[in-house]
Amino acid sequence: MLKDEITDNPRLEKYISEIMHAGERGAKLTEKLLDFSRHRSSDSDVVNINTMLHDEQHMLEKTLTARVKISFDLDENLWPVLIDSSDMENAILNMSINSMHSIKDSGELIFTTENVSLNDVEAELLHVHPGDYVTLSISDNGCGMTEETRLKIYDPFYSTKGEKGTGLGLSQVYGFVQRSNAAIKVYSEPGKGTQFKFYFPRSAENIDNIDSIQVKDYPDLSGSARVLIVDDERALMELASEILEKNGYYVLTANSAKQALGILETEDVDILMSDIVMPEMDGIQLAKIVKEKYPEIKIQLVSGYSDRRDFEKVDPELEKNILNKPFNSQTMLLRFQELSK
Repeated sequence: MLKDEITDNPRLEKYISEIMHAGERGAKLTEKLLDFSRHRSSDSDVVNINTMLHDEQHMLEKTLTARVKISFDLDENLWPVLIDSSDMENAILNMSINSMHSIKDSGELIFTTENVSLNDVEAELLHVHPGDYVTLSISDNGCGMTEETRLKIYDPFYSTKGEKGTGLGLSQVYGFVQRSNAAIKVYSEPGKGTQFKFYFPRSAENIDNIDSIQVKDYPDLSGSARVLIVDDERALMELASEILEKNGYYVLTANSAKQALGILETEDVDILMSDIVMPEMDGIQLAKIVKEKYPEIKIQLVSGYSDRRDFEKVDPELEKNILNKPFNSQTMLLRFQELSK
């Protein structure tokens, strides 16, 4: 909403963009934790690692503070790779923070990218297939590691930071590398710094085709339907209400399923949007009652997480069309336009 309001202040627009990007990163990380608990696979994108590094540069500089200088040595004609971009971002940030902790006073962190072709012998040593790869090296001039430490760094819960570390960072990075059909090598000696080097398979898809795909512009997201929003999180309910009202909708709100049913007895409603996880009566139970008593009302369920055991008792389409939190305003408004047809 701030982004829509501020259009003539580039400095503030930059801050807003960084806040949005950080929020999206947090959302993706949370989604991955949920996906891990459900044993789902990650999503991969065709990306240019150079672009990702430039996008991350400002955040890395702020995170690592002025005592760690960041340098780039990037291949200008870098090949595209097929990886999970949020996993890559998390890996870059995690390993950069590790490097910062290894640097006592001031030091340097160098990111290097390069196109390489691995022959049979080189590929066998890395336990990958021969062919074209993109390498990303992250090198620091910190305290380095002993051979004993180097052999344990990917073990879950192994940490050299004492109580300050969880020991999960590099084990997660290693899992990301395995899922990407990639390889990682570490070179380190006490007092001589550390270099981690990734080998990612070259993607057959052209990055230019990917970069040319832009999010569609939807100039008119307005509507006129009567909407009832049900959510026990008041801040989320009020935000959704404000966005919808700003775009022409008439909005009623309820902070429980019981209150929503009371409103429906006296008010005409075209669309019901309800959170699933609520105390006393959840959104699925509410949807079942609404479908039976008010079949003309369109229903949109939203949730951050649900085991969704009871959807078959209501309507499988509700599960198919669920809006997973967090979603942006454009996604919500587009869905409401579809429901209003």
